[in-house]
This record gives sequence, C-alpha cells and structure tokens, in this order.
Amino acid sequence: MPHIQLGAENMAADVSSKRKMKDNHPPKSPSSPQLKIKNRYTSLSNLNDNVEINDNTLADIDNTHSEVRKIPPIFVHNITNYEQFHLSLASVANDYFTIEQKKDSLKLKLTTIDDYRTVTKELETMQIKYHTYQLPKDKRISVVIRNLPVSISEETIFTALWELQYEAISVTHLQNYLKVQIPIVAVLQQSSKHIYSLDRLLHCIVSVEPRKPSTDIPQCKNCQRYSHTEKYCHLPPKCVKCAENHHYKNCTKTSETQA
Repeated sequence: MPHIQLGAENMAADVSSKRKMKDNHPPKSPSSPQLKIKNRYTSLSNLNDNVEINDNTLADIDNTHSEVRKIPPIFVHNITNYEQFHLSLASVANDYFTIEQKKDSLKLKLTTIDDYRTVTKELETMQIKYHTYQLPKDKRISVVIRNLPVSISEETIFTALWELQYEAISVTHLQNYLKVQIPIVAVLQQSSKHIYSLDRLLHCIVSVEPRKPSTDIPQCKNCQRYSHTEKYCHLPPKCVKCAENHHYKNCTKTSETQA
C-alpha cells in the first residue's frame, strides 16, 4: 500500500518541521528576569535630528562621564539639621548631586568641578566641618632626580630647574637610613610630565623617575584621623601630643611634662 507509506512519511516530516519551529522559538519563562543594559550614549537620543553626531560629540560625552568619576567626595560632619543643610546645598549646586549617610558623616558626591569648588567654599562660609581630597587635575608631580652631587644646594637645583622652564615647587635632598645625604633629590612640581625628558642638569648627567608613593594609610596632622591629609581637612584640630583641641604646632607640652 504505497499511499499509506507516503502518508506516514508526510506526517513524520510535518512533526519534524514543528519540532524545529519549536526549538527556534522557545517559550518565554515568566520567572526569567529581564536584562537591563545601560547605554552610555542614551543622552544622544535627546539631541535634535539636525545635530551632526560625530567622533567629537561622542568624545565630549565620554569626557563628561570621566570628569564625574574624578571628582572626590566631600565628607560633612556634625549636621544636626539635614533639611536646612539640604536647602542650602541645593541653592548653590547647579547640577545633580547625591548624599549618602555614613557612620559619622554625610558623603556628598557632586557631578561637576564647578559645583565642587562652589560647595566647598559655601561650607567654609557656613563654618561646617568637612574633609575632602585633592582634585586630580590639581595634583602635582613628585619625581626624583638621580646622580646629582650632594654638595649642590637645594636652592641651586631649584633655580636651575626654573631656568629650564620646569615649574618646581620644592627641592629636597634625600638621605639613607643612616641620615646621610645621597645623590638623589626629590622634586615636587606642577603637573607637567616634560621633566621626565631631562637628562642634563648643571652639566651633570641625570635621570628622572617618578617618586614611589607611600603605601601607608595617610593620617591627618590636623584632626589625627586617617585616610585624608591636613591640607583638605576642615575639622576641629586635635593635638597628637596632649590630645587637647589645638594644633600640635601650638602645643606647649614638652618631653619633660607629665602626661
């Protein structure tokens, strides 16, 4: 019966075709979470159609995101009236900001450098206690210059650098563990990396290298707390010698004074 065999073959082919269609279109599971993908170019959707989108436009958006990441947080202390503080902050900050409650402070995160400078100035005017960190764009370069004779004074090296148009801020002779000067000087200068190309100074053959940063956790010399430095601290002073509320430089306690 050839027609029966032909019908069975057609049924098998139909079942196989349905299975393939089912495999290509699997059913959606109601419990499967939806994956949300954040597009960093979302802001482009708000641009006018007549605006040309080119590499410069994308670069500007990337720079904006990079700038936000580089703005240091501000830790504000002793806020007893949050509503008043929030209103004062909102009146001077032009862009979006966030506030996060920490253990003993409020962590303020701003999105523009202009707001960072404006808010820190306002906090000082209001005499609100806070600490923060240095803006990356304001950071200076710390280098070491090797192979300079130890008999050359720091003032002479400083002047020679400025004559070569290297904007040095300070020059310091380094010592070894025996407190003996070595032919290496540390130089702090404005954020220009051209100094790495220096190979002659005062007719001496020298080499310039980045100074290795300290691995220790910084301790503030003003409030004695950790993880920030005195320059960016606006907290009440604490003396490391006697634990009183004054700066250690103003302490009258001597080594002979009883604790």
